[in-house]
Amino acid sequence: MLEAFNPYSVVRFFEFSDKGWNISENCLKNMYNYLEGLKSGALWAVKLYDATGYYGGGFLAGQQVRIRNPDNCRKLLHEYYEMLDKHWNLRINTTVVPFPVQLVNAKYKFHMSKPFENATIQQMICFPKSCIKDDLDTILDIYVFPSNSFGQASGTVKNISLQSFRIVKGDYNILDDRCLYFIASVFATTIVIILIANIIEAKYNKKFEKFNSSMKSTSLDVMTGTPTGNADCSLVILILRTFSLRSSIIGLFKDSEKDLSVLSGIKVLVAFSLIFVNSVTTANYLSNTNEIMMTNENIRKITNYIFDIFFFSNGVVLCNLFYKTAIKTKWKVFEQLFHYVVMISIKICSILLPYTISLMFLDLLSKHFYSNGVIDLPTLDYPNCEQNKWKNVLFIDIFFPVDNRCMPWTWFISLEAHFYFATCLILLISQIHPKYAGAICSTLFISSITSSIILEMDPFPHRSRTTEEEIVEINLIFEKVLERISPYLLGNCMGYVLYKTKGKFDMNIIVVILGWIACILMGAGLIFGYEIILFEKNQWIRATILTLSHTIWSMILFWIILASISHYDLGLRTIMKLKFFQICGKLSNCSYFIGPLVIKVFFLCSESASNTSIGYMIILFFGFVIVIYALSFVVYILYEAPLTKSVKIIYEWRFL
Repeated sequence: MLEAFNPYSVVRFFEFSDKGWNISENCLKNMYNYLEGLKSGALWAVKLYDATGYYGGGFLAGQQVRIRNPDNCRKLLHEYYEMLDKHWNLRINTTVVPFPVQLVNAKYKFHMSKPFENATIQQMICFPKSCIKDDLDTILDIYVFPSNSFGQASGTVKNISLQSFRIVKGDYNILDDRCLYFIASVFATTIVIILIANIIEAKYNKKFEKFNSSMKSTSLDVMTGTPTGNADCSLVILILRTFSLRSSIIGLFKDSEKDLSVLSGIKVLVAFSLIFVNSVTTANYLSNTNEIMMTNENIRKITNYIFDIFFFSNGVVLCNLFYKTAIKTKWKVFEQLFHYVVMISIKICSILLPYTISLMFLDLLSKHFYSNGVIDLPTLDYPNCEQNKWKNVLFIDIFFPVDNRCMPWTWFISLEAHFYFATCLILLISQIHPKYAGAICSTLFISSITSSIILEMDPFPHRSRTTEEEIVEINLIFEKVLERISPYLLGNCMGYVLYKTKGKFDMNIIVVILGWIACILMGAGLIFGYEIILFEKNQWIRATILTLSHTIWSMILFWIILASISHYDLGLRTIMKLKFFQICGKLSNCSYFIGPLVIKVFFLCSESASNTSIGYMIILFFGFVIVIYALSFVVYILYEAPLTKSVKIIYEWRFL
């Protein structure tokens, strides 16, 4: 049943198929030639048989991507064209395949009884190139049959259906794509601007030193460490100077703001966790064994709360930055609008250009691997990225169906951008009408929890999921907007506390002890009570606790940060403010969309399923971290740091 595309299956097609031989003459001829070659023991036929790389067992052990080295098939094709160039006689040939061959990726869905319902496998085939799409439609469908004799037995196959197949044509050349030259032109322009910036900095070095010393107390020196203010320099020169390598590197290695430095460790935790999740889920999908280290179900549970940390920490940064850049005098209408535009510009500049370049790279790579690679990952990048990447650039991809999305793993970036834009308006209102802003936040907080409980009731019956659906769900099932509102709002509250206390909060020792006891009890409840909650028969109780778990988790984070800025921080402040965490924390924004891209390229380049282990995954994880953060460093230095600092300089210059 699982030995697809072996000679016996081909013979069965010719002898027992009731579909008729509705295939082209050349394809039929080459397939008969192949069978005759096997019958006579010709070496070329054995090579072709071996190149398909089929094997029988292992499906129930997790071998769903049943692909071996595709280079064997490519080598056969190369030998064939080489033979044509040398004008060898095809009739007396016994070592070289006498017809061109091609790689085909076929997907079959197995309808089985529990616990393997709707399982899907990928199979690689090395087939005659004369067999076109219509031929393959007929030939590959020979495996669609019901198991009438054993269909009702436990654990047996009930039906096998061909989902789809893809011919690896190899007709795409990345050098012919305009996207590549767009990326190259952007990079070249950036390099030219950086060279000019370095020359300007060397020429105006003394003025910049005077400029820096005069602005040490500026309120706009947030996250980047770049002072702004009045000096004997024009605005254009100051903006160009932000692109100098020296300025960006100094800003990266400079200590973060005192009150926001405690967030560095949390940002790194989120980034590292997402790298770990993406690498493990992809390795699980391509592994020859069962799920490594943890199941996809456990990964979903952990990632759900990791995203809560992401939204909480970004809420802290937003509120803190807003009040630091706010004007302390009475606001005028134009100043309000200008401040809002600046806040939006800071957000856009920090992610838009790196995000767009990553989308362009993904578009190139998805087209390359679709045309030349044999493995398909269920991330829906082709052809979505070519058609719909503009939706990601506008942060509106979350409003479209999953099947139409490019980079589905970046849903949380778009969602957080919408939260950012809306929260800036609420904070703007808080400067003028604090009571109205408080009422809006309270209403959002309560209504989001109430609505989440109603949606968590899950009126639809549970069904089994394929591995592909599980991979997609790991990226998308957490896209529950209402569940992310409470962490974001609590993060805003924490940001305001950090702003008012300037990173120092005095608490009584008894309050600290009671707070940690409550924090530990709530954490233990989330860890050990999760499985009990899932089996709760009362749907209302189950939905309420699951929804409130996100709020409880955010309250735990709130307490941890609050305790870390008190006198009784238990060493938390020292740990979270480590230089390593501060540097990696500034690079985390870039790692969110670069990380999955690097992991995807690594596994697609392997072009085969792999035998993985815990040790292998640990080494692979640290390798991914190094590569991802090295690329994030380049993107941060070239784009994020200078663009963000430029916006802040323009804003400060407006009020001089």
